[in-house]
Amino acid sequence: PRFVELYPDLSDRCIVTNSFSKPWAMTGWRLGWVATSDELATDIGKVHAQLVSSVPSFLQPAALYALSYDVTPMRTNYQKRRQIVLSALQDMKLPVEEPEGAFYAFPSIKEFALDSEAFCERAIKEFGVALVPGVFFGAEGYVRISYAASDKNLTEGLSRLKTFVNTLREEQN
Repeated sequence: PRFVELYPDLSDRCIVTNSFSKPWAMTGWRLGWVATSDELATDIGKVHAQLVSSVPSFLQPAALYALSYDVTPMRTNYQKRRQIVLSALQDMKLPVEEPEGAFYAFPSIKEFALDSEAFCERAIKEFGVALVPGVFFGAEGYVRISYAASDKNLTEGLSRLKTFVNTLREEQN
């Protein structure tokens, strides 16, 4: 249940925000929305007008079209890809928590004698695998893996990551 459904007496003070990024695969478009009371919407509009010039006009019809699109198939694809990633990471024996929201997994790399930036640099230079250092998110000892890619690219990237992880383990022995 949504917060507003649980606490209807607070609905005039609630602000619900979301973006088009994940549900409709429109990352980088910087499109979002807000739902709130008329009073709060007016105040938010004043602040927004000073921070953002406008949504480019050619993106607006795309956003409207996206709102009519059922996101269930995309959600199903992300769930399938999440399982592919989690299974591969378990196979590699890299500890990871199951992500509940975004399309990123954050496996631990603490067993290796590399910080997250060095780990990611070697991964891309030596194995062609792009990862994001966890230190960028305040999580040193972890790396971010995106599963917002095709099944083919995801499987290939995970295969390369496995080779890299095995190489690191051999180097440590």
